[in-house]
Amino acid sequence: MKKNEIVFKNEQFSSPLQAGSVSIIVPVYNTENYVIETLNSLMGEEQGRHEILVVHDGGTDNSLNLAIEWAKTVENPVAIIDQANAGLSQARMSGLSYARGDYIAFLDSDDVVTPGLYTRMARYAAEEQCELVICRSAVFDDSNSHLSDFYDDWLWNDLLQNAPSKTTSLKDSPMLLRLEPNANTRVMSRAFMVAEGICFEQGLIFEDLPPHTQE
Repeated sequence: MKKNEIVFKNEQFSSPLQAGSVSIIVPVYNTENYVIETLNSLMGEEQGRHEILVVHDGGTDNSLNLAIEWAKTVENPVAIIDQANAGLSQARMSGLSYARGDYIAFLDSDDVVTPGLYTRMARYAAEEQCELVICRSAVFDDSNSHLSDFYDDWLWNDLLQNAPSKTTSLKDSPMLLRLEPNANTRVMSRAFMVAEGICFEQGLIFEDLPPHTQE
């Protein structure tokens, strides 16, 4: 096997993307109990304005086969990339190397998003001319089915002041640096990401922190 290669893409993946589309990169490593729920949460993304790139990072369970079978049944444009195990950071960068969208999003394979989240964020980025759009998140405890606000929820409340959204900058809102440095809660301009050399470094435990501060 090559370092990374597309091992399956469905028919929908051959369709061209509209301007302002988002490439959603889903790294997968031994998450067969969660990956389908994760992928199903992306079924509400706007048609023609997104693609899904699943990167199987050399896991040993049935995640790869599950993802391929899922891709065969959905209307979303999906490509499955397989690579030898190299870690989360490299899996994200492998997906980025195949991305065609104007915007990039990352979703870990044990998380879920509300329907249509990433295409809405990409549309907001285009309309507001933002390089980066970030959303808040919540924590779901699957041992007791309890949903709770994430620890930075108070920062969001302070930042938004009851508004549904806000366009700002680090100069005007320095508290942005204190938000959870989570790659899954943001949509970023691909041109901005490339121009600024924003990447996920191999070998780091808290791999989301350096890109967060650089963004």
